[in-house]
Formats: sequence, C-alpha cells, structure tokens
Amino acid sequence: MKIKLNLIPPDRKEKIIKKRQLKVAFRTEIVLTIILISFFAVLLSFKYTLNYTFASYIAFQKKNEKATQYDEIKKYDQQFGQIKGQLSKISTVEDDQLYWSNLFVKLSKIIFPGITLDSLSINNYAVTLRGTANNRDDLVLFKEKLESENCFSDINLPLSDLVDKNNIKFQISFNVEKKCLKNK
Repeated sequence: MKIKLNLIPPDRKEKIIKKRQLKVAFRTEIVLTIILISFFAVLLSFKYTLNYTFASYIAFQKKNEKATQYDEIKKYDQQFGQIKGQLSKISTVEDDQLYWSNLFVKLSKIIFPGITLDSLSINNYAVTLRGTANNRDDLVLFKEKLESENCFSDINLPLSDLVDKNNIKFQISFNVEKKCLKNK
C-alpha cells in the first residue's frame, strides 16, 4: 500500500492547479487554432477550385460562342455560295442573250432612200431580205454596204436580180455574226 503525503503548501497547490489549467487552455487553443487553420485551408482550396471551375466554364462559354459564330459564318458562307451560283447562272443566261435589235439598227444605217424592204426572214443566223431597188446602181451600192459591215458575211445577191435596170425586185441573203447580236 502506498501512502501519499501532500506536503505542498496551499498557495503552491493553487499555482500548480492554475498551471495545469493554463496548459489545458493552451492545448485547447492550439487544437482550436489547428482546426481553424485547417478550416481556412479547406475554404481556400474551395475558393481556388471554384475559381478554376468558373474560369473553365467561361472559357467553355467563349469557345461555344465562337463555335456558334463560326457556324453562323459558315451558314452565311453557304448562302453566299448559293447566291453566287444563281448569279453566275443569271449572268450566263444574260451573256447568251441575243439582241436582234442590233441587226435592225445596223440595217437602218445601211438602207438608204433608193432601197425598200418588203420582208425580212431569219433562220438561225441566216437573214434573207426581200425588197425593191429603184435602180441597179442602188442595189449594187446596198450590197457593197452590206459587204463593208463586219457583222455580215456570206452575202449572196443572185445575178438574176441584176438583170433589170429599174424597179428591181431583189432577194439578198447573208449570215449575221453571233458577236454582233450580243449587247455591248
């Protein structure tokens, strides 16, 4: 059996008790400080994680927005290509358009008062004119004017039309160049 004797004076006992209480309080403060630091570390890690996630989300949104813009630009580019194709078709049709009025303008410059036209017929690019000339000289001059025009080729005036001297009924045929029927 052990016997314990307490030989410590009472004021010293109080100091020892206070010292123990201080050590307990100090340990409690250290534990609470460690817990508090750990809590702030967890909060700080949450903050960095949320910032990273938010930055990733914003980058994704920007990328998605750019992709949407790219898709929209691609759509407009396709529409532009379709319109360009349609315009080229229209241009092709317009370029192939023949303006027979150009033939009439050229003929009106060539025909003079001694020549009267009764009919005009066109088969592809071959033109046949029927009419009356006051005299043989007017008919020959009309033929020469047709020959001098670079839009007309293969001018054919039958010799039988040159037999009469006055009031000559004639038939003259020639070909029209396709380029002359295009609009300038």
